[in-house]
Amino acid sequence: MKKKTIFAGVFAALLFVMSFMICSIYDEVKQNTAYLESSIDDDVRSFIIKESKKLDKSYEPLVFEEGSSELGKKEIEESFTSQINGDYQGYLSLYNDENFDYWIKNTKTGEISTNQSSKDVPDFKKNSLLYMHIVFDEDGNYSVKDRINMADFNFLNDSSYSLNSYETLDDGTEIYTEATLQSPKNIEVYFRVPEKPVLNSGYVALRYYSYEGAGNFVFISLIVSSIILALFLLCYPIRIVKEVQPFKSTSHIKGEIAFFVFTFAISFGAVCVVTVTGYSINGMMEMFLEKYGFGYRPNLVTIINMVVWILNLIVISMALFYIKYIFACGFVRYLKEDTLIGMLFMKLKNSVDMISNVDMKTPMDKWFFKITFVNFIAIIVCAVLWGAAFIPALIYSIAIFIWMKKKYEAIQVDYLNLQGAAHSLANGNFDVDNDLDVGIFNSLNDEFKNIRSGFEKAVKEETKSQNMKTELITNVSHDLKTPLTGIRNYVELLQQENLDEPTKKEYVGMLQQYTNRLSTLIEDLFEVSKVNSGNIHLDIMELDMNALLEQAQAECSECLDEKQLTILKNSSAPIMVELDGGKTFRIFENLFTNIAKYAMPSTRVYVDIVEKEEKVEIQFKNVSEEQLNFNTEEIVERFVRGDKSRHTSGSGLGLAIVKSFTEAQNGNFKIETDGDLFKAIVVLPKHVEKTE
Repeated sequence: MKKKTIFAGVFAALLFVMSFMICSIYDEVKQNTAYLESSIDDDVRSFIIKESKKLDKSYEPLVFEEGSSELGKKEIEESFTSQINGDYQGYLSLYNDENFDYWIKNTKTGEISTNQSSKDVPDFKKNSLLYMHIVFDEDGNYSVKDRINMADFNFLNDSSYSLNSYETLDDGTEIYTEATLQSPKNIEVYFRVPEKPVLNSGYVALRYYSYEGAGNFVFISLIVSSIILALFLLCYPIRIVKEVQPFKSTSHIKGEIAFFVFTFAISFGAVCVVTVTGYSINGMMEMFLEKYGFGYRPNLVTIINMVVWILNLIVISMALFYIKYIFACGFVRYLKEDTLIGMLFMKLKNSVDMISNVDMKTPMDKWFFKITFVNFIAIIVCAVLWGAAFIPALIYSIAIFIWMKKKYEAIQVDYLNLQGAAHSLANGNFDVDNDLDVGIFNSLNDEFKNIRSGFEKAVKEETKSQNMKTELITNVSHDLKTPLTGIRNYVELLQQENLDEPTKKEYVGMLQQYTNRLSTLIEDLFEVSKVNSGNIHLDIMELDMNALLEQAQAECSECLDEKQLTILKNSSAPIMVELDGGKTFRIFENLFTNIAKYAMPSTRVYVDIVEKEEKVEIQFKNVSEEQLNFNTEEIVERFVRGDKSRHTSGSGLGLAIVKSFTEAQNGNFKIETDGDLFKAIVVLPKHVEKTE
């Protein structure tokens, strides 16, 4: 649980950090002005040409070489005029755009063309996003007097126009015609785009507020983010990732559905990200928020962008995890079990296998095979006879009806016989004769035969359980009564007068022993009770199994040394596990204490540790002082003691606690005996999930 929580936290933090970093560099990628400048150059050129022709009727923007083909010249002029007057480019677009201010004057005639209310020379430079002042002299040479954000403007750049033509004569001769662009003469031009263009459907606004420039930024951001997420998911174990939402649900999606869902979700998400990012970069998002009453809230724009980016990255993460899941679980297994086509194929294969594995010795299979075969032959005969098949079909149908009716009646009789036997069993009559031939129900009849033996076994288990409850009450009463009696007796002795100080200390010491014994018994009862009720908390930590064994041995060294027992271990190398340290220590402590009580003095005790792939097995072996005449399964129950006469101290809960604590950590505990050899085997996993 802890590892899943850590993964979820790290994943959420990673999404937040990446989204925040992407949104934080929006200002660095703003390119409204640059995009507008690069796209408006050709349109301004066309606009100046068109206005110059209005102010100077003699101005011809195209110059042809002497001897050029008239047909070629006509073709080039028509193409050029079409481009200049295009509905989506140049003059007509800028002419009607309220975000484009212009003032053009024929310096020779004084005639002025402008969309301003005044004919005076305008002060366009102030509060301008784009601005230019151009003067064309009497020889057609032009000079840029002043500009803002129009550094690359070149009037004579004719690359955007089609100024050449090819024509082929009847004799196969090809004639090439080319024109060059000529500047106007005696023209002075002022034009500008306001610092904050009005949002409308005009030419300038469409280019200034376009989010097309954000596409490359979004694409690069998505690629980099996807690589980071892929590395993150690749490094994290899939057993942890697949238990955390939304990845837990992702692994259950069938292949074909996942393909269409992720394709649509990623495509739709990319469009949303490009749109939101573009509108945020060019400022339109803030304008929309102000328009709909949210006011100027840049923080809200950031939040919207981060939410969109996080959702999109979550979808990408799910798709990346799904790819990892395919290869982690095995590509062949994935095709068979996690795709609709694979599941259909496996069902067809199972159907074919079922047909090929028909056992003709089984009555049911034989019966169905006969029916199928007879019907197949009947259909073939009817198909061959065609029109004359009515009478054979009628006879066949009657025969099938009679045969099926007899078969049904036989099955019904068998069913009623079986039902009668079941009714007798339900009423407690287990002496009923079940050796009946009930046809296709024989297998079910065999199961009914086992009910009697199963019931008798259940009665024995219940009787044993009741006896153990009675013994439990008796043992609890005895084990509680003994220390309580001792406490009461010594309290009465201490109440006597004229007791000397050494005697009082002796009585207090004995009183302390009985109190400790009673406290230990009650604590053991609580521990066993919590385990049996499932109300146990595991505090998982990394442990060295050998070090923990040595610590438990040192804790019990006094009682082990009293019997002069020698502990021999087969391993001292560190074995790292993730278990509950306190409860695992209690397991080893109880086993060493049990050995100290019942082992033969001056003998050796063997502790063998066997490390396996996912588990650790610890074996405790000693020679018993008394004869081992107990049941190895009952000895680990509560209040069951190997010393029936109760000559040794203890609550009878030691091995019960060992078993309970071992099983609480998904382990296994068992006792084996061979003559006087007593063997306790503890098997614990190397890793246990922490409980909440």
